[in-house]
Amino acid sequence: MRGIPSSAIGGAGSSSSTGTKGEVTINGGNVYAFSALGTAIGGGSSRTKQGGDAEIHITGGMIIAKSGTGAGIGGGSAYTTGGSTDTKYNGGTAIVNISGNPIIRTGSIGGGNTGDTNGKIGSATINISGGDIQAQFVMAAGATAKPSFTMSGGTIRNSYVNDEEYIHIKKQGGAVYLEDGTFTMSGGTIKNCSAVQGGAVYIARKSTEQMAEGQFNFKMEGGEIHSCFATGGEIGNTPYLGHGGAICLNGGQIHMSGGKIWNNYSENGDGGAVYISNGNFFMKNLSRIITHNYPTITGNAAHKGNGGGVFVSSENGKSVMVDLLQGIITNNTANNYGGGICVDMGNTENAATVTVGADGQGVTESDANPKISGNMAMMSGGGLYVRGTNANVTINSGMIDENEVSAYVKNENVANEKGGVTLNNGLVTHVVVTFNGNKAPNGFEG
Repeated sequence: MRGIPSSAIGGAGSSSSTGTKGEVTINGGNVYAFSALGTAIGGGSSRTKQGGDAEIHITGGMIIAKSGTGAGIGGGSAYTTGGSTDTKYNGGTAIVNISGNPIIRTGSIGGGNTGDTNGKIGSATINISGGDIQAQFVMAAGATAKPSFTMSGGTIRNSYVNDEEYIHIKKQGGAVYLEDGTFTMSGGTIKNCSAVQGGAVYIARKSTEQMAEGQFNFKMEGGEIHSCFATGGEIGNTPYLGHGGAICLNGGQIHMSGGKIWNNYSENGDGGAVYISNGNFFMKNLSRIITHNYPTITGNAAHKGNGGGVFVSSENGKSVMVDLLQGIITNNTANNYGGGICVDMGNTENAATVTVGADGQGVTESDANPKISGNMAMMSGGGLYVRGTNANVTINSGMIDENEVSAYVKNENVANEKGGVTLNNGLVTHVVVTFNGNKAPNGFEG
């Protein structure tokens, strides 16, 4: 029937039923797939029901997949609005495994798109261990299973959400868009990607369930993310600042125990490398095994914002935690506050706990302790800037020195506005504490 949104390769589309499942394996050859209305490779789409599911395995070949409205590779799309919150038409779910040395050029890979304002993009389970991939991986909680993305090898590159040739489903997350799921990166490279927010990765945690120690939305154990940028711009008719040159996390937790995030920038927002709203940030090795694969954040920039390396904030009464027990944050710049790190609780009384260095247990090698140096801010806190009545910093070990402030106090390494700083040990120079009508303790400038 004319106008049924079938996939070019995979499941059949339907005008009155759920799209059929697409099962596709590509081991080599040259593949070109195009669907004006449906998914190019994967599940069939539906005009009136759910998008079809997909299972895709790619180990080789040159694949070009184009879709006018949906995923290039993955679940089928749902086009019809259910008409009420009780009837939700989601995009099809997807299982996608990419290994070996395929070359893939497409828009979005993963869960199917949806035209239902009450529906969601399809959930997906994606494993990447090889390949040269130009794509945006898209996953949401459109099914009972929460989405997951695992990357141990391969390269994702040159994925721009405004690409007119390869249509991207979302405007956030140049390489990865994820809702209520997990992303584990132990190897591989993400580079040269851009989006309105989260130049490389955008994660939205919409669940209100409390996350425990050891649970993370983004976990980086190895690999690298570099040369990505957040542009800012409109999504629909709503303007957004370009937060998170590499990673933008709205709720949840980020844990770095290895890997490198470098040379990313936010054009007109906060967090040259990492932006976190209502969430926690950890740089530490939970196994306490010395690996010398220290997590590194270097050479990033917030061109018109705060937190050249990392920016953390909160609202709605939520507290945040920043643990920097291991790793290197160096040579990042911010046009305003916090060249290396900015933790800004604003004028609220939300609590922020910032810990730098181990408390005498666990890591003992001196070069495994955190190092925050060579960063620059224009206004205050070249290395670390913290603001908030209940925002407190404890420094147990490590090094915070040789950072700079270009416009005001030179070589200002740690600045806390309204909160407090406790210095137990470590190489730390020039600490400024501005108290809310209180007198600064000995050893600090007030």
